Amino acid sequence: MERRHSPRVPIRLNAEVKTEGKTYAGVIDNISEEGMEYLITSYIEATGEFQSEQKLEMKFRAPSGETVDVDCEVRWSMENAADERVLIVGMKILDPPSRYRELIEEITIHNSDDSLE
Repeated sequence: MERRHSPRVPIRLNAEVKTEGKTYAGVIDNISEEGMEYLITSYIEATGEFQSEQKLEMKFRAPSGETVDVDCEVRWSMENAADERVLIVGMKILDPPSRYRELIEEITIHNSDDSLE
């Protein structure tokens, strides 16, 4: 059963998350108005590092070059079977700023334009 309220848009954006005084590098794999899937590429020794409802600070660079900061909450996490050093984390965006919503709209329009070519 699909629980998402807004469609996910595939994208690759370098990003970092901060939680409990630690910073983890990674890549945003897909994004929507309400959430995103994030691949943490920093080596993680403990699979339990990210727990459901844990709060995170996310920082990434938009395709325009501007830096975007959003607060997130972990919804789920799992190890990537293809690469045991990558953790996949599903996140909910908490109180998305208006610029974040505008960015999602721009990315969605850009991806729609690409699919027409």
